[in-house]
Order: sequence, then C-alpha cells, then structure tokens
Amino acid sequence: RGDSTALEPLINTLLATYSAPEILNDILLKAMQQVGVLFNEGKLLLPFVLKSAEVMRACSTLLESHLKGETNADKGVVVLATVKGDVHDIGKNLVDIILTGNGYKVINMGTKVSGEEIAKAAIEHKADAIGMSGLLVKSVEIMKENIALFASQGLKTKILLGGAALSEDYVMKECAPLMPELVYYCKDAFAGVSAMNGSATISIWRADPAAANPFAGKHWAVQPYKRSIAAKFYGNSEVERVTIANILPFLHKKALFETRWGARSAAEIQEAEARLEQMLAQLATIVKPQLVYGFYPVSVRGNELWLPNEITHKQVDGKIVFAGSKAWSCFASFPKGANGECFADLYRVAEDEHGHFSYIAYQAVLPLQAVSLGSEVVDYLNSHYKQNHYEQYYQYHGLLAELTDALAAYTQERVASLLFSEESWCEGVPQSIEKTWRYSFGYPLCPDLEGNKAICNLLEAERIGITLTENAQMEPIYSTCAMLSWHPASRY
Repeated sequence: RGDSTALEPLINTLLATYSAPEILNDILLKAMQQVGVLFNEGKLLLPFVLKSAEVMRACSTLLESHLKGETNADKGVVVLATVKGDVHDIGKNLVDIILTGNGYKVINMGTKVSGEEIAKAAIEHKADAIGMSGLLVKSVEIMKENIALFASQGLKTKILLGGAALSEDYVMKECAPLMPELVYYCKDAFAGVSAMNGSATISIWRADPAAANPFAGKHWAVQPYKRSIAAKFYGNSEVERVTIANILPFLHKKALFETRWGARSAAEIQEAEARLEQMLAQLATIVKPQLVYGFYPVSVRGNELWLPNEITHKQVDGKIVFAGSKAWSCFASFPKGANGECFADLYRVAEDEHGHFSYIAYQAVLPLQAVSLGSEVVDYLNSHYKQNHYEQYYQYHGLLAELTDALAAYTQERVASLLFSEESWCEGVPQSIEKTWRYSFGYPLCPDLEGNKAICNLLEAERIGITLTENAQMEPIYSTCAMLSWHPASRY
C-alpha cells in the first residue's frame, strides 16, 4: 500500500527477530516482487507501485548500518542511460526505481550518454546488464549502433531496451542479431526485472512479411485544396508570455487523471482534482510558459515542402499579401505511403481552370509554432527524484507533460485565428479557419527529427530558451514545436 507511517520502529521490531539480510531478501524484496505481479496483472497502477518503491528505499536506508557491507551489487549491477542526443529521462528513472527496489545496484548515467561512455561504465562497474532508453525514432537507431559497438568490444552483458518509439519487432529484427541471446525488449520497468532474474524471453527475430506503412489504416486520400489560404502576416511573431491560467482551459484532465495518474473511481477523480489544485499553486511561480509562431508561404514539390528564402509583401485590393520570391529552399521531405500518399500533400492547392494560381501567390501557408514551459520546472521535478519522492516525481511529470500539450493547443488556437480562406478575405470579412491539425517531427508521418532544426531556426526558438541536442531533440524537455495543417483531409 506504500504506507510509510512509523517505518523506523517497525524495522527495529523486525531486527529483534530477523537479521538485516533476512528482512531485505525474505520480506522486502519478496513484497516488491508481489507488487510487480500485481502491476503486470493490471491490479496495481504505477503511482501505487512508486509509493511501494518509496517505502522500499526508506527501509533499505534504515537497514544500511546493519547489512555489514552487503550491497545490492550482490544481486546484479545494471548500467542505465538515455542514449546520445536524447533528453528524456522519466522512463529510465522509473526503471532505476523499480530495479533498485527489487535489489539491484543501478548506475544511472543520466541523459545524452554516448555508446563509448556506456561501454566504459559497464566495464568499470562489471555490469551484469546495460539498459538503454530513448523516446523518439532517432534514439532507436542509436541503440542499434551502440549494440554493434558493445559487440565489437566483446561485451557479454545483457542488453535491456525500452522507450516509446521502440517496438518488439524492431528489437528482434534489428538489434537482437547483433548480440544473440543477450538482447531483451522491455515494455515497462518490471520487464527489466524479469530480464534480470531470468524469467523474460530473449528477443529472437522471425521474418514478418507485412511491411511497415505509416499510413496503414488512415485511409489517406488528399486532394489539392480548392481554396487558397492566407495569413494575417508572414514571418515570425514576437515572443508571447502567458500564465498557467491562460492555458488551463486546454488542459486534458481526463488524460491527466486517468492515463497519467491512474485515477478511476469517482473518489479518485475527486482526489485528483484536489491534488491538481495544490500542484498548480506550487508551480505558479516556477512554470514560465512562452510561445512563438510564424506563417510561411509554401510550395509543394513532389514529397517536399519548399519555402521562400526571403519574404516580401505587396498590397492587393488593400490587403498585404506575399509578393513572391526568386529563390526557394527545401524545408523538409516526407516519406511516401504504399499508394504514393505523403504528408506534403496536405499543403498542395489546386490551380484554376487556366492552370494558374489566383492572386494570393502560391496560395498555401505553412504555420509553425514552438512552445516551452521553461527550464526551472525541470530542476524542480528532478529535486523530487533526488529526494526519493517517487510518487510526486511521477505525478509532476504527468502534469507538466499535459501542461506542455495544453500550451501547444492554446498556441494552435491562436495561430488558427490568424489564418483565412481567400474566399472570405476577398469578401472583406475574413473568417478564420475552423480547424487545424498539429503535427510534430519524430512520428511516422514526418519521422525525421532534423525537421525540428528547420522549425526552430525559422522561428528563432532560442528566444524562448529552446535549444536542440545533436539529435535535434528539444531542451528544456517540456518544450515542443509543430507544423499546423488547415487541410480538411488532415488526420492523426
């Protein structure tokens, strides 16, 4: 239940009957194993697992002086790292918490760790396993490169792989053959425990005739848009700073309460509401929401989006419009589906019956946006982890992730209000686009994270404190950038 009330007298009572190793191995570790069983059966949600881990860590601290030099290293040593260029460490830290709670010694190397550094640490600490984590597609490729490096150095440790973009099929097909019988796909932290104690199955690839298709099941049928789209201005906005109160209407409470915090019953939802109010009050002076956005004339060439090298304006019928550009550059290219469908098609517009565009040159607009909650929240979150406040660490991460999405949704609505169809523009009563769709790089429709560089460079996102790693992931971690589509055929 994760009840930490009166732990010290309870441990002292147990020490009167049992030795410290017996308490650790026969009571505490077996209890954590049962927690893992209940989690895997869906009978215990992650926040309650973390409560149990907090108690386990506290008990271990109380027993330290009685263990006579015995350490978790006796059960096994795991070197954990988020791979080079990746700034996401929440999942990795959860694995650290669970492995430590189950009796393993964990060397947590943090984020953006190179393969060479991981290998060196594994040798230095005589690791029984290496665990690698990463959030997006590029990180998955780096995991594969690292395994090839480990194999070339003759390492014989188990390899535990996890992360949101990682699939069991990829691990079996691309990673496992590099170090046969040593690579494990870990869908969650307890899968890492199973890999360590020998109850997990190693990843062995068997050919699957079904080729991956990012458009599968999406029924993507994009026709050139029949009307041109104009923006109220072209180029970048100024930096806008808002408050938590501004973005709260866009907070997805159902996702926060049920998916991230695990609330199910009416009583748990009510408790989550009260917790949210307290946490928002705590974050009021720490979260610094900022945003920038911009509008760019766009031309579709094959599977690529092209933008003008310079933006000039002219007046047409009293309206400021894009005046054209002699030189254009490729903004990004996108993969094609089995039937030739492509994300770039969302910005393709129809010519008139004479084969010409109408007076708003190139007719299509590419809206871009970047948002951030700032860097102070990252330090605040990590303080909970360092103090072993695992449940609060997990809950604050969930809230900050949802607040980032709420800020992105707030900005999306702001951007949409500045987009107009040419038809309403010509009638002198511009009406903003009814709906837009937000797409970020790193996902199947637009997988190349290098696109983040294009967006952030155009928007000068450093104005709101956003920088990019060598793999084009954003820092601070609670930041995001996106392209917006106004095409009615857009889908997620």
